[in-house]
Amino acid sequence: MSDLIMHAKIAKYFEGGREQFYPTALESKFSRIFNKILNLWGNPELDNYLEDLMVDKRGGRKGFPMEVMNDILLLSRLHQQVLAKMGAQGKGTFSNAMIKRELENEKIEYSPAGFFRAIEAGNERAVRLFMSSGVDTKMKNGSGWTLLTAAAVAGNLKAAQDLINAGADVSDCDPQGYTPLHWAAFKGYPRVTELFLGKGADANARSKLGLTPLAQAAVCGHEEIVKMLLDGGADVNAVDDEGWTALHKAAADGHAAVVKLLLAAGADREAINARKQTPAMLAKQRKNAAVVAALSG
Repeated sequence: MSDLIMHAKIAKYFEGGREQFYPTALESKFSRIFNKILNLWGNPELDNYLEDLMVDKRGGRKGFPMEVMNDILLLSRLHQQVLAKMGAQGKGTFSNAMIKRELENEKIEYSPAGFFRAIEAGNERAVRLFMSSGVDTKMKNGSGWTLLTAAAVAGNLKAAQDLINAGADVSDCDPQGYTPLHWAAFKGYPRVTELFLGKGADANARSKLGLTPLAQAAVCGHEEIVKMLLDGGADVNAVDDEGWTALHKAAADGHAAVVKLLLAAGADREAINARKQTPAMLAKQRKNAAVVAALSG
């Protein structure tokens, strides 16, 4: 390897006895790809390009020889370390000029408000840019929402996953005491709900009004999410500060399928709220025959 000529952009990673790991196969056999990687080096967009090289998303691609794929994998790992170091150097400052330029192309401001906007808009590239810049992923907006709460409200699964991987806490509450799980359940996002439960979110967390994620899902009639929460350990007979159970909520809002699910899970059909009302009384007041029938069965 003494005659090896290494590209200046990545030479430092292969000096001092590491020359044998230099991506010679990639450079010699796929020079166009090699040059594009080096042109994008230090840019978060390179991660997308490398992922496309490593994963055949469309199917039918011939693929690379093993030695070339090994070179691509090595460069991918090195680049992740480069981005992490860049992020650590500029953490929390919103001062990375390259990131700023890239975000301008996305029409997103390089600021805390811009980060929230990227999540709410589902702009994955912009979110990736913010994450790679090393800014604080636990920041809150003017409403006291964390970035993870914003992802939950927007149903942005990818952003939620990335934020959790970066250390976001699934138990963080907004000023009203609602967790990201509350919001995912209320908005009706099964995959986001599943993610939070899998990451240890409390299925029985209570807001300042005593509302649980199960109550939030029941009031909106999100049958699939109600089942997930029950399977995740939600207390079917938990009551809020007004004595309402999830069954009260589902009955009052006319969600017969959810009523049946809750009853099958052991919901108390005779539970009385602070106004001395049972779920059946509420259903009769709202003249919902399907719910009345479900509660009478």
